Amino acid sequence: MHKPGRTLARLFLIGLVIAGPRAAWCYGVHADPEIREMIARFDRAKADPATVDAAFDFARHVAASRPADPIPLVYEGSLAALMARDGWLPWIRLANLHRGLDLMGQAADIAARAGTPASQRLEVEMVRGITCAQIPTLFGQGSVARRDLARAYRSPGFPTMSPGDRATALAWLAVLAHRAGDDSASARYLRAARSVSPGVVATIWSRR
Repeated sequence: MHKPGRTLARLFLIGLVIAGPRAAWCYGVHADPEIREMIARFDRAKADPATVDAAFDFARHVAASRPADPIPLVYEGSLAALMARDGWLPWIRLANLHRGLDLMGQAADIAARAGTPASQRLEVEMVRGITCAQIPTLFGQGSVARRDLARAYRSPGFPTMSPGDRATALAWLAVLAHRAGDDSASARYLRAARSVSPGVVATIWSRR
């Protein structure tokens, strides 16, 4: 007998293995040693699933001690999405995904407040945008990702980022525009991305 809940769990399991958050990058330069340590742990967690839980716990500690700072929150949220990627049980993965989306949403709300430094807004947009771009489409985060990355692209700080970071954002914008049926925008972003780093673009564009 067909069971919708079981089907959703299967779709979630397959979708996240194939297209789940495999990478979200680190964009800011921070004086705070705990934030630097949090980002270093985050970097390791992207490649080593065994370190994700500890990295998340550390990010949660940093975020709790700095409730007005959106940076720890957005990394905590992206790490929760990594926990969803790496978990075994579909319902726990789903809970972690929703937790990650909620935390990143809180970070975006803080970053949108008047007086927030542009560098913080850019970092939040890049982390949430690239994380959400890689979440399976059935969870409806494509529009969030596209909005965040388009804002990041328009930020004065965008040209100062590394070529790899810029190409990653532009390539995901091309993929997201393609998925939305906006082929003109997709082609424009794709040309811009390829002019920066063709190798990065090839990997991301293959997931369209």
